[in-house]
Parts: sequence; structure tokens; C-alpha cells
Amino acid sequence: MYHLGALQCLQHHCPRTLRHAKVAGASIGAVIGASILNDMPLSTMKRNIVHAASESRKWALRTFSPSYDVVNLLKSGLDELPEDAHLQVNGRLFVSLTKYGTSARSPLGYRIPSFRGTQYIDGGFSNNLPTPHNPTITISPFVGQADISPRDPKRVSPYRYISVGNEEYAVTFVNLRKFAHALVPPSLDELENIYRQGYRDAYCFLKRSRLGCQVCLTKKLHGMKVKVPEGTSDARNM
Repeated sequence: MYHLGALQCLQHHCPRTLRHAKVAGASIGAVIGASILNDMPLSTMKRNIVHAASESRKWALRTFSPSYDVVNLLKSGLDELPEDAHLQVNGRLFVSLTKYGTSARSPLGYRIPSFRGTQYIDGGFSNNLPTPHNPTITISPFVGQADISPRDPKRVSPYRYISVGNEEYAVTFVNLRKFAHALVPPSLDELENIYRQGYRDAYCFLKRSRLGCQVCLTKKLHGMKVKVPEGTSDARNM
């Protein structure tokens, strides 16, 4: 959800950045990349994520429930892409994958998919923040060193970082909570807050880097806080 908020901000204030962009990602980041390169409305992607989160909350074990089929939920979202989606993203979408080894199934019993005879699992295990080209604008919902990521303006002491899957994570309680959300989707209110934080953080990045429309970015906003424009779809109403 954080990525969608950030992308919404880029569309509003720096549309040329996305118009001819190449996109790289792992897991849901790659799915969002494929969607945006095929001009799928961000509101549609947001609705699909809200639906997947709502489905998980029907079960006591949430995403760990055997009845929760995240693969089919993802497929239903991808079905909304045009038939020539693979042609539209050719040379522009880069998907991070992790080689799995030789076993036909994972320790949890799930069948591991293969591509050209090699089995792969989520790219987040090896490279969660792929940057095939420079310069690249990196986006991460975790407090860390990505270009667009949460910041704590009140923090004085420097963060301590750990490197996992090619991404630098700050050692904070905020990140621990975010990791928990990655496993167990939060409430719709919290999802909407995450979306809006992505928008605000992207706005701040554009202002720092001077990539966006400076007339728009220098306007004084209500309460000196970035406001998500009216009319933007709200996760709580989907």
C-alpha cells in the first residue's frame, strides 16, 4: 500500500518520471510494476490489495490459514491486465527472483514454481530492492536508506542498520511493526494510513531532489502537512 501512495504522488507531481520509466521489484513490488506499466489505474491496484487484506481477516490465522489462497488472489488481480501485457512491459520490467535449489516442494509443503527448468521463490529473500539501472528512485515502506521511505524528523541519534536481501533496514520498533504487517495485514484504517504515508514521503523526496513541479511543491499546505488530494480513493470505502 505504501508503494501505491508513493506512485500516486509521483503521478500527481512528477508524471514525466513514470511516463517512460523502467521498473524493478520483488514480490508485490513486481506486480505493482507490471500494473503501472500497463496503465492500470492505481485505484484498481489499491482495491485489489484491500480485497486481499480483507479476505485474510476472515480467518483466525490470517495469511497463515490453509484456506487463504494468496496465489489465486494475485492471479485475479493480474487477470485485469491486457492480453498483451507481456509485450507492454518487455524491456521495462525487471523482476527479482531467488533460486531455490533442487527440492520439488518447500519445507511447508508448497509447490515451488519453476522457470526454464530452475525453481524460484520470492526475490525478497535475495534482492528486495533491485536497481538494474542508475539513477534509480528506490521506494520502501521500511525505515532505511531507500530514496522514498519513512523518516523520523524528531530523531537525533543516527540509526543502526542491518542488511537483508540487498536492503538496509534501520533497527527500530517501527520496522518491527511493519514486518508484522507484512505477515498479517492490518486494519483498513491502518492500510489507508500507510498509503497516505507513502504519498507524503514521496512528496518530501520530490521537494528535496527538486524533481517535481516546484510551484506545486512549494505551496503552503494546511497545518504544514502534505495533504493527499481530494478524490483519491480511500481504502476504508472500498
